[in-house]
Amino acid sequence: MVRVKYRYTLVKIVTPHGKLFRPPITDLAESLRAFCLKSYGDVGLASVQSLKIKYIDEISPIFIVRLRHGPHRFMTSIFPLLKQIDGNLIKLECLLTTSTIKRIYMFLLENTEKVLLPEQKKILPKAETS
Repeated sequence: MVRVKYRYTLVKIVTPHGKLFRPPITDLAESLRAFCLKSYGDVGLASVQSLKIKYIDEISPIFIVRLRHGPHRFMTSIFPLLKQIDGNLIKLECLLTTSTIKRIYMFLLENTEKVLLPEQKKILPKAETS
C-alpha cells in the first residue's frame, strides 16, 4: 500500500496597522476553501478537501495548515491573493512548507526573533525595572 503524504505550511497573518486578528478555525478553513473554489474551480475545491488547520497560535498571528502532497500547491499559490476574511483586511504570508510538523516547530525555534517576537512586543506590556 502507498502511504498518504502530507505537507505542512506555516502561514503568518499580517493585518494593516498591526491589529491582531485571530479567525476561528472553521471560518479560516471555509474562507480558504471558498477562495480556492473561486480561483481554481471544482478541481481546486476537490483537491483541497483534505485541508486541516492544525494549529492557530494565541499570541502570534501564525497558523499551520495540513494538505495532501500535490494539491498543497493550489493552496500555497492562493495565500498571497486572499485579502479578506470575515470582512477583515489581511495578508497571508507563507513562511515555510515542509513534510513534517516537527520541521515547522524547529523553524519557529530557530527564527523566533523574526517570526514571533515582533508581534509579542506589541501585545505584552513592558516589564518595569526597579
